[in-house]
Amino acid sequence: EMNENGQRLLELCSYHDLSITNSFFQTKPQHKVSWRHPRSMHWHQLDLIIIRRSALKCVLLTRTFHSADCDSDHSLVCSKMRLQPKKIHRSRPEGKPRIDVSKTAHPDKAEKFTHELSELLNCMPPGGCAKERWDYIRDAVHSTAMKVFGKKRNMNNDWFEANSATLTPAIEERCAVHLEYKRSPSQRTLQEYRFARSKVQRLARQCANDYWLQLCRSIQLSADTGNIRGMYDGIKKAMGPTKKWRVSLKSATGENIQDKGKQMDRWVEHYSEVYSRQNTITEAALNTVDGFPIETELDEKPTMEELKKVIESLSTGKAPGKDDIPPEVIKCGINVLLEHLHDLLCQC
Repeated sequence: EMNENGQRLLELCSYHDLSITNSFFQTKPQHKVSWRHPRSMHWHQLDLIIIRRSALKCVLLTRTFHSADCDSDHSLVCSKMRLQPKKIHRSRPEGKPRIDVSKTAHPDKAEKFTHELSELLNCMPPGGCAKERWDYIRDAVHSTAMKVFGKKRNMNNDWFEANSATLTPAIEERCAVHLEYKRSPSQRTLQEYRFARSKVQRLARQCANDYWLQLCRSIQLSADTGNIRGMYDGIKKAMGPTKKWRVSLKSATGENIQDKGKQMDRWVEHYSEVYSRQNTITEAALNTVDGFPIETELDEKPTMEELKKVIESLSTGKAPGKDDIPPEVIKCGINVLLEHLHDLLCQC
């Protein structure tokens, strides 16, 4: 059976060369319907996935999943497709995966890291230039840290992730009750499903409200105590990632330059003009500059105590440099790395 809206949809698909993927696969009858009338208990096919006919070959399967809990009387309709992603050309190679520095505070992980790093550094071949020794130390530190601490995973810092331990059991209970209602619809199972759904909604509202209140208190406390970094981290967490705007480059005559090649030429022109200027400095001006005493102690080799003091003073929470080793990892393995880094520094 089909009503007037169904006929209009077919005419629209025929006019725009579209295809309804639900009708192209030989599936079971219950996998083609998505909604059941509450009184007649007859199933209907109301939810459709439409695609261009030219892209129909990319669709592998379209069917209904009645066990999925969508918080609706309609069942979930999914389409499995074969997509060919476009190759992304990057101007620079991708860096190494980030290390999960939060695990450096675990005593067991830190002890395991220092033990494995010590065994690896003891196998370093003797001799070699400074670059070869540094490459070996860098690779040893990064590989050991990645093995022990693991890769840093990007977590969605939202209220649901923060309260997943509370919400997940309630959602699983609602899914189980919803599946039971699908299997044997009755007044009892319907009431149980409504109760479970209202419980999840109540918990979700409460968790979201508590999350935002706690985040606001944290931002306000950081602002009151002068913790500028904590304040901006909280604001960034609340607002989400910001869109970076690129200011258009202007030519020497004031015209906007959109082409990237011409923009690079403009930068070359600008810096060539800046650094090609000949500045005339008089002898009297040079004599007015105060001279600093020569510090001959800087010519001496640094001691291990000085190097240890520098490593301990490294700021944490910073992005790693070109070697992809964060300062937390260096400070975690300071007892093992100190002697090797000191020898390398003296060799340089």
